[in-house]
Amino acid sequence: MSSPGNSPKRNSNIKNRMPKGGDDIAGKQNPDGYLTPRQWDFVRNMADKRNSQSIAARNAGYASHKAAAFNLMRNPKITKQIAIARAEYAESANMDRKRIVEGFLEAVDIARMKADPTAMVQGWREIGRMCGFYEPQRTVVDVSVSGQVMVQQLQQMTDAQLIQILEEERANSEAIEGNFDHLVVEDEEDERYEDE
Repeated sequence: MSSPGNSPKRNSNIKNRMPKGGDDIAGKQNPDGYLTPRQWDFVRNMADKRNSQSIAARNAGYASHKAAAFNLMRNPKITKQIAIARAEYAESANMDRKRIVEGFLEAVDIARMKADPTAMVQGWREIGRMCGFYEPQRTVVDVSVSGQVMVQQLQQMTDAQLIQILEEERANSEAIEGNFDHLVVEDEEDERYEDE
C-alpha cells in the first residue's frame, strides 16, 4: 500500500522487512522481533512522513494515541525499524551529517556576506545541535560495594556524629602548605617530601 509522497521502492523495502505477528507491550520485545501491521504503520508515519509521535500513532489507528506513542517509542523493535527506515532515506537522498553541516556553513557564510547576524546565529545554532553541543552532559559515578556500605553507614549517622568524625580528622592531620608534584617515601620511620 503506497501512500502519496513515498517512493514505491522504499515502501517495498519496508514490506519486505515486515514479518507477521508481534506484541504491543513496550519494553518486553527483542529488537529483532516482529512488528504488527499497526506498528509498521506507526514506523512509516514516523520515518517516511516525518510526523510527530502522537500524530504517527493516531494515523496508525491507535485510539489513545498519546499513550500509545509513548509506549511505542519505548519499544526497541520500533525504534530500531525507525532508525533503519531513516538511514535508508538518508542514503537514498545521498545525505550525511558532513554534507548537512557543510550546507549550514555555506548558509552562515552567505548570511555573513549579507550582514545578517540573526541568520548567522541560527545557522551556528543548528550546527551546534547537529554536533551535540546542546545535549545534557552525563556523568556516570561507579560506587563499589565497599563504597556503598560506607555511604550507607554515613547516611545512618547523626549530624553530631559526622561533625565529631570531621573534628577528629582535622586534629589528627598535619597541614602542609605548598605545591607538591612528587611524593617520595624512603622508609616508614622517616618520611620526606620533595618539591620538584
